[in-house]
Amino acid sequence: KSTMFAWDASRKGLDVHMLAEPTKLEVLKQEYESKKDHFKSEMNKGILDKYGGEEYLKQPPRELLFSQTEDYVEYSRHGKVLKGEEKSVVRSRYEEDFYPNNHKSVFGSWWIGGNWGYKCCHSTVKNSYCTGDAGKSVNSNTLTLPPPTQ
Repeated sequence: KSTMFAWDASRKGLDVHMLAEPTKLEVLKQEYESKKDHFKSEMNKGILDKYGGEEYLKQPPRELLFSQTEDYVEYSRHGKVLKGEEKSVVRSRYEEDFYPNNHKSVFGSWWIGGNWGYKCCHSTVKNSYCTGDAGKSVNSNTLTLPPPTQ
């Protein structure tokens, strides 16, 4: 920090060097910090005098901040919530219980031969329209090709 202060001071025209005059540098730095703090406090005071709002800067005691809340929750002997708000559920970035294109299950709920698909119709094409039980029977009765010979 002292080096940076010495560089800034020399840029602004003060003749000070960190290695040649360390005491002078420290005195200048302390003087600068005190003037800076005084200027900030004067600015804050001026703003509060002009616009008001000093009552909003006062914080309540630390004991009150962490020990009391407005939330009332009543529990049963078994730990279930009787009155009040339950704990909030952690939200996912994905929409839950969303079944597109008339499907009854999500994509990835069925697996066959290295491919994911829909459990409701056994379709392995994502975003395809659900064909239901008819699609299951078609997919199960489809002839499969033999593996290629070399």
